Amino acid sequence: MRLNDAFDSLFRLWKVFTTATFNPSRYRVHRPAYASNGASNISDVEAWDEYWLKPKSPAAHIYGRIASFYRNYLIKRNLNCLVREHFAPGSSVLHAGCGGGEVDTDIPGGLSVIALDLSAPALRIYDRIHNGSSRLVRGTVFALPLADESVNGIYNLGVMEHFTEEEVHQILTEFGRVLKPDGRMIVFWPPQFGLSVRALKVVHFILNNLLRRNVRLHPDEITLLKSKSHAEAMLGKARFGLEDYYFGFRDFFTYCMLVAVKTPTATPQRLEPVEAMSASKAEIPSD
Repeated sequence: MRLNDAFDSLFRLWKVFTTATFNPSRYRVHRPAYASNGASNISDVEAWDEYWLKPKSPAAHIYGRIASFYRNYLIKRNLNCLVREHFAPGSSVLHAGCGGGEVDTDIPGGLSVIALDLSAPALRIYDRIHNGSSRLVRGTVFALPLADESVNGIYNLGVMEHFTEEEVHQILTEFGRVLKPDGRMIVFWPPQFGLSVRALKVVHFILNNLLRRNVRLHPDEITLLKSKSHAEAMLGKARFGLEDYYFGFRDFFTYCMLVAVKTPTATPQRLEPVEAMSASKAEIPSD
């Protein structure tokens, strides 16, 4: 056997072992799932589907394992604390941009969770990890396929930074539309001064500028928070009040953790994205 074949076999065994240890649901068979499909930019759908389906390079696989460990042992704990403090038991809540759903597998309070994502592959992973316990909705945060004032709370983690400030305003306005009066929203938003942001810039520089690998470990982060006042300004423009703010050691200086409350003056208003894909109900493909 050639030496590189031996190393390739060892890498595959290590990959199976780490996946079985840190993400055992990866090997769990899932049920067929259906989802309401809101309007969306078709190029965004393709980009996010590629992100979830594209085979991972060794560097991306290592990054994924580190990110999985971080989500399970740091982000999850902080999310649970905020949910317990700000969401009433049994509330109906929307997980906007749920992705694979590792962070809310043991969310407290017996919440009724609606898991929304643009990507069908992401929703299949979420459904497998959560054993079919949540309502799955395929759609865009720009035009949520939910009724006005229909949920008690919203939480999203690592979503806002992927959009421009104008798009963030549209998203927040849409969140305000579906939230009930005095509803609350939990947002984990990385700042430009966050430890992980700076570390990943260094990693990308080494991989792409020095080693010429052309690797992108995560989607582009367009709008990183600049300060607490920056967060207050964007929330206030969409008629949210900043109720709680934390950045510190609890997650090793990675996220700004925000809790926002819908102000009494906010009125439901649906904003349609510029480019839309029309579909009222779609099956999440099983292949």
